[in-house]
Amino acid sequence: KTLRERDDVAKSWLDRGRSRYKQAAAFQNQAMLDEAIADLEKTTGLDPGLAEAFFWLGRAYASGRNFKNSDDSYRRATELADEQQNYTTWSFYAEEWWNTTLPEVQLGLRKTPPDPVQVQRLRDFRTFAENHKLHSESALLASLIIGQTYDVGNFEAALDTDELSTVRPIPQ
Repeated sequence: KTLRERDDVAKSWLDRGRSRYKQAAAFQNQAMLDEAIADLEKTTGLDPGLAEAFFWLGRAYASGRNFKNSDDSYRRATELADEQQNYTTWSFYAEEWWNTTLPEVQLGLRKTPPDPVQVQRLRDFRTFAENHKLHSESALLASLIIGQTYDVGNFEAALDTDELSTVRPIPQ
């Protein structure tokens, strides 16, 4: 009974956090976003196995431009979906994470020299996708992400590869 009550409490906090996040996004309200993050952090503390809570927490952190915590939360959501062998959810979470990551990475790699934080994010995401390309249910998305990492301008220079002797400029 206690475990079920805790699960119900975690889901209540998740519902509240998700609702506050949506309101914060709609009204561009930082105070609501902070409340949403607090609610979602409480949810993950109550139920560290609730992938959906980490997914929404990743979204909330990304909205607040806290990309380190956003990446960590999205990574945990996808890991939990993977552990639960829910590859449809994994693909949804991974795609959302990639779409959140890509614009900031592209901006960071436009700098000279490339922003080391964004370079590391690109490296981490490519490794993440490489590690998941063997699941038949998620292979297509993982392969797409891997391909897109090559399309990010300055990828070769940023990752210090010798594949190309010149760095391709990023189209503006």
